[in-house]
Amino acid sequence: MKKKLLGIFTSIMLTALCAFGMIGCNNDDGNSNGNDVFIIEGTTVTGLTEYGKSLSEIVVPETVTAIGDSAFVGASATKIVLSSSLNVIGDDVFDGLSLEYNVKDGVKYLGNSDNDYFYLASVVSTEIESVTIDENCKIIGHAAFSLCKNLESVTIPNSVETIGNSAFFKNEKLTSANIGTGVTKIGNQVFFECEKLSTVNVPAGVTEIGYYAFKNCAIESITLPDGLTEISDSLFYGCSKLNSVNIPANVTSIGSGAFYECSALTELSLPANVTKIGNSAFAGCALLSSVNVPAGVTVIDNATFYGCSSLVSLELPNQLTTIKDYAFSSCSKLSGLEIPDTVNKMGANVFNECAALSFTISNGVKYIGNDANNHLWAIEVIADSKKGATSITLNENCKGIASSTIINCEKLTSIVIPSSISWICDRNLGGCAKLEKIYFCGTETAWETIGYETEITVYYFSELEPALNAEQTAYNGDFWHYGENKEIIEWIYVVEE
Repeated sequence: MKKKLLGIFTSIMLTALCAFGMIGCNNDDGNSNGNDVFIIEGTTVTGLTEYGKSLSEIVVPETVTAIGDSAFVGASATKIVLSSSLNVIGDDVFDGLSLEYNVKDGVKYLGNSDNDYFYLASVVSTEIESVTIDENCKIIGHAAFSLCKNLESVTIPNSVETIGNSAFFKNEKLTSANIGTGVTKIGNQVFFECEKLSTVNVPAGVTEIGYYAFKNCAIESITLPDGLTEISDSLFYGCSKLNSVNIPANVTSIGSGAFYECSALTELSLPANVTKIGNSAFAGCALLSSVNVPAGVTVIDNATFYGCSSLVSLELPNQLTTIKDYAFSSCSKLSGLEIPDTVNKMGANVFNECAALSFTISNGVKYIGNDANNHLWAIEVIADSKKGATSITLNENCKGIASSTIINCEKLTSIVIPSSISWICDRNLGGCAKLEKIYFCGTETAWETIGYETEITVYYFSELEPALNAEQTAYNGDFWHYGENKEIIEWIYVVEE
């Protein structure tokens, strides 16, 4: 009787310890509980424990909704049972594993007791010419059809919710993709360099399309769903035949290189909600003649409109603060452009090769601005001045010096900077080996507000004789003033003997 009671007590204690994850316990399927098998963050499996890697069969708990990239690398398992709750299975999760797949119509699947075809992992051979995806499939995995060079068309059933990264990577003969209505996510590089893909639909339920998803495809037109909130980086990179695309009203961000070298695109309407446009977003769109910059955009990024050689005019928003390097470079027909007074940072070579744009040149310096002030920004020292000028005087209405404006002026020894200047951008004064003096037409406090650091001596303007230092031996700083003929005169204190 005592032995029986002891056995019951021991069983109860072991069950309790298992429940609290204090020891490893095997379930009926031979799998240990999640605490011993998996490394879990929230509801995502990020890896396996050493014990988990040793198992021949891994059962993913129903509480798990995602498996992270490479999570099962190093596992010994030959059988994987997936949770029916999964909606994300990352890249390279099953790499290096010798698994038992459910094979149907030349396609390998992983599943569970309810659905043998839950996850489409890969194909038996990349030589396939056609494919039928099971109508119970929920997820198409990472690189599932990658490099299937003979696949010409694909129909994705309505059961599929996620198309994993690089799923149809470089399917060089793929011409059409019919995507089912259940899909909500199209991963990164899904149709990367499917150069003959001309027909593809994006279902209304899609809320996310990854970067490079349609890189170098032959798509001519596409309708994007209303649930999309961003155009990801390089989404239509190199789609040289794309001539029509709608941007949904809910989109707030246009990614870097999103329409890079979409050379057939002639017009694009950006919705009012857009506040961010990434670098090179429209670079190389040689036929783009009509595009708007929404009012909420504050930055024109690097090379955003580079090479938009058909763009004639563009209205910049009044909230704009920054225009970065090469933003409008090689926009050869651009003639109508007003720089808002709100801009406080301008990059280098912003307007290179903008032959139709109106500039103002004064005393060897090129300026751009607006109707109220055509000297708003100094953007370049012209070639002759760069070679021979020993002194440069900036216009008294100039408020900013763009990046790399005053550089490589071989003979330059001094610069006069007006008090109107508020911004001196980076990469200035390089290659000016003889430059020794900056004559600033304002106070030391005003110069400090500008915040441009230089080892060159800065002289501050003072019409009246400056105050002496505490020892009464010299002026309290370096100062200058204009003479009767507007010549520069430095204040030099002479001690009377």
